[in-house]
Amino acid sequence: MNIGTASLFTSLNATSVTTPVTAQSGSVAEESKEHQAQTTASFQGHATEAFNRLHQQLSTQNEHAEKVARIKQEIADGSFYIDSGKIAEELLRGEQMLAYTE
Repeated sequence: MNIGTASLFTSLNATSVTTPVTAQSGSVAEESKEHQAQTTASFQGHATEAFNRLHQQLSTQNEHAEKVARIKQEIADGSFYIDSGKIAEELLRGEQMLAYTE
């Protein structure tokens, strides 16, 4: 079906960014709508991924801040425990790793 030259505008997720598309036939207009749907779905997928990464980073930073605050409090009140055996094990493991790389 030939609808003549028509100017179609697509919007990405209700933002002010618009892309003019000139259609010569109904099939081009249908392809444009399909492309718009794919672009919107792709944008939403990327936005969701970015949100999830940001949420994970903020959660990790919050956990880190809480741990630092707890350790500071334990040091201040004298209850912080240093496991010298664990420190020695980690030092030896590091030395062993260095020996294998030389």
